[in-house]
Amino acid sequence: MFVAGFGGIGAILGYVTEIIKKKIMPVKETAVTSEYNPPVELTKEKPFVYGFGGWLYSYSGFVLFLFFVALKAVNDNYLLIHTPEYEQITTFGSEYYNALLHPTIIMEIVAQLIIAILVLFIAYSCIKMKRIFKHLSIAMFSVLLIFNVVDLFLLLSIQNSYPAKLLDNSTYDGVITSFVLFVIWIPYFLFSKRVKNTFIM
Repeated sequence: MFVAGFGGIGAILGYVTEIIKKKIMPVKETAVTSEYNPPVELTKEKPFVYGFGGWLYSYSGFVLFLFFVALKAVNDNYLLIHTPEYEQITTFGSEYYNALLHPTIIMEIVAQLIIAILVLFIAYSCIKMKRIFKHLSIAMFSVLLIFNVVDLFLLLSIQNSYPAKLLDNSTYDGVITSFVLFVIWIPYFLFSKRVKNTFIM
């Protein structure tokens, strides 16, 4: 839930930043005159939103945070593989053996590596203002959601094979977190004028 909170706070900060910028830099008004229409009318020009700013500041901070979270998860699972406890839960015939534990841990390592690699490509495409930036960002949140749903399914299946309760309410945090982030950021990348005007290469 901390990741969801971080992403949600980032979205709010981006929204507040946009409001402040509009207050500091008000919309320019231009007079429309014509020799045939003497009355002067003022029409507001819609600002051309371009460049890195607004919600993108929050997004970049979140993506950086997500990158380090993914690397930490990869490292933690890698260290787990080299422990005696891992031997017990993955050795056939052991009291704590479960056939799903090994593939679950490997899947977590692979998924977190994919997320970390996606973040690197996102950072590169953002710096170069590539059009693919939007698609990579959408892909990252989609992968994050799918991974957490599959991971939850595997964890619940593992729990069913043990009489004692191994999981608690925090088991659902990953799915809730990724869903909240999906709902917040996917619409932004689909409809943001700033993203559309900036990332065109």
